[in-house]
Amino acid sequence: MRQATTMLSRIVGIVTGTAVLVLAFVFSVVIFAIVLVAAVVILGYLWWKTRSLRRARRDVIIETTEYHEIHEGAPERPAIEGESKRDK
Repeated sequence: MRQATTMLSRIVGIVTGTAVLVLAFVFSVVIFAIVLVAAVVILGYLWWKTRSLRRARRDVIIETTEYHEIHEGAPERPAIEGESKRDK
């Protein structure tokens, strides 16, 4: 009788352990999906809200480049290491 109880307790332990592992895996997948959706929503919101700042930055860069090209001439191309440069 003692051995049957031990065998039964082992089977119950294996089934319980397997169920706990499966539930933990399902729970972790659900949590991962929730975090992923939240991250996409937050990043999309920030991207949408900062579009005017990006546009303004791009306009300033274009205006600055055009100003320097008009008043100082086209910028000289920088020399790359190993490249020779000849003045005419």
